[in-house]
Amino acid sequence: MGFLNWNSHRQSNKKISGVIVGQRYHSFTIDENSALKIPLLSKGINLIANDIAGIPLLKNEKECASDALHVPDFQSKEEWLQDLIQQLLLHGRAYLYNSGKAWQVLESKRMTENGISEDAITVDHYRYVYSGLAGQKEISPEKLICFHYGNGVLNYDELLQAALQMQHYQAITLQQAQKPNGILTTTGKLMKDSAEKIRSQWENLIKGNKIAVLESGLEYKQLSLNPDQMTMPEMSKILNVSIADALNLQPEMIISSSNKYNSLPQRNSLYMDDTLQPIINCLENGLQRIISNIKFDVTQFENKLDQESKMQLLKDQLDYSLINTDEARAALGLKPTGNPQKHYSTGKAYQNADGTLFQPNLPQQQKNNDQASA
Repeated sequence: MGFLNWNSHRQSNKKISGVIVGQRYHSFTIDENSALKIPLLSKGINLIANDIAGIPLLKNEKECASDALHVPDFQSKEEWLQDLIQQLLLHGRAYLYNSGKAWQVLESKRMTENGISEDAITVDHYRYVYSGLAGQKEISPEKLICFHYGNGVLNYDELLQAALQMQHYQAITLQQAQKPNGILTTTGKLMKDSAEKIRSQWENLIKGNKIAVLESGLEYKQLSLNPDQMTMPEMSKILNVSIADALNLQPEMIISSSNKYNSLPQRNSLYMDDTLQPIINCLENGLQRIISNIKFDVTQFENKLDQESKMQLLKDQLDYSLINTDEARAALGLKPTGNPQKHYSTGKAYQNADGTLFQPNLPQQQKNNDQASA
């Protein structure tokens, strides 16, 4: 938490006039575990992995290919694909290893690829080495399927470091009841033991969310900025958008407050074409080693996106009174009610087939309608 400002005074018998209190800069090791602790990044990876893993795999354009993939017994086809896609998005590369019984997803962080050149100019082939608990083992290319896609999110070190720092700062700020970094100064001189005692007492007060009462000529001077002065809300928005960009995702797919396009059809189209399809192409190319002509049948998923877009379009048309309720039901293949109504923006007013207006939120109007129906 806090630390002493010794400057050049290293010996315990030297005296100092100030003690720095507050939080230190905390540097994070960027790896899979730390990256997946960033909620937005984890949300984006899960969204992509779950959507692709839920798409049926076909061979010969008709038969289901799931049984022919030789997935490990402890995993379903969906879980297997989710692991594979997660490794691909995090590292930019993923590996399937043929153990003789099944194709298992390897941890990309344990794999190294070394290009071997005969003429010292071009790469003739690659040497693959797996570093496990029992040491290093070279894997034959015939037993390995390699997937490469983009840079891998873990290579955005500065972005992930900033996101983790933001989370750490917010957590520490809450723990310290929003007490910023500062320095306690005194008109006199302090021995090292006295300075350490003051620092310890200050940190105990902060951890307990108590009010510090300064005595014996101590004075507190703020060194750090508060969240508003540091424009933390704006920085958080920029980081969130950058994380979405690193995943090649439209921000509104994982950020509820983002509404760049304000159009569900356009958003779904970009999600399918720019985000999912390149990953699907990468997976199909690699899985050809197991099953020739294997394809992800995206028809059902595209129909789902089209249905969402269609529902949004019908809702907009109803809201702007361009169609009535029976016309909307007909577009969805539903039977008409026999009493088509139009939606108007003033108090949710509806127009009946005979041209009269009906506002269900008006008590008198509701009373008249009840009497008419009786």
